[in-house]
Amino acid sequence: HFGSRAQPWLECGSARITSKDFVRLRRGRPDSARMNCCCACAEEGEVIDAPVKMVEQKPVPKAPEPRIVEEKAPPPASPPKAAVIEQPPPAKSPPSLTLTFVYEGKDVDCTLTKKPLGMKFKTGSAPPSVSTVEAGGPADAAGVKVGMQLKAVAGTGVAGNTFDEAFDLLKKHVVPLQG
Repeated sequence: HFGSRAQPWLECGSARITSKDFVRLRRGRPDSARMNCCCACAEEGEVIDAPVKMVEQKPVPKAPEPRIVEEKAPPPASPPKAAVIEQPPPAKSPPSLTLTFVYEGKDVDCTLTKKPLGMKFKTGSAPPSVSTVEAGGPADAAGVKVGMQLKAVAGTGVAGNTFDEAFDLLKKHVVPLQG
C-alpha cells in the first residue's frame, strides 16, 4: 500500500518519492522498501535499507468560488442647478411728492423730496396758486415758479376743491418727505 489518495507520495529525509518513483526504486521482495535515492545511498551504487516515513497531508481547503457581485450603478447625477444670483433689494428711493401745476396753459410736473417745500400759496384762491418760491429751496430746485396753479397732488386732482381741501391734501402727502 503506497501513501493515500490524499497524499500519493512518501518522504525519505528531504526527498519526496511518488508512487511511480517508488515502483522504480523497489528492489527485492514486494514488501521491502529499500530505496536507491540520494538520501539512502552511502556511496554510488550501494543500496541501503532505509525506513520510509509515511506523511499524511491534510487536504488543502478549496478557495471559495468567486462571487459575482452586482454593483449598483450610482444614482444619476441631478442636473446642475442654475446659479442663482440674488439681486440686492433695490435701494429705497427717498419718498417723493409729484405736484402737477398749470403754467402758461401747460401742465408741469414738479417732484419734491424734502420738506419744508420752500413755497407759499395765495390764501383763499381756488385752485391754489403759488405766491412765493424760496430761492435755492426744494420747490425752486424742482422748477416751481410764482403764478403756477396747483392742478393735482400725487395724481389726485384738486379741481373743484376749496383752498382748504386742496391744502389739507397737500399737507397729508408732505408728511412722509425727509426734512
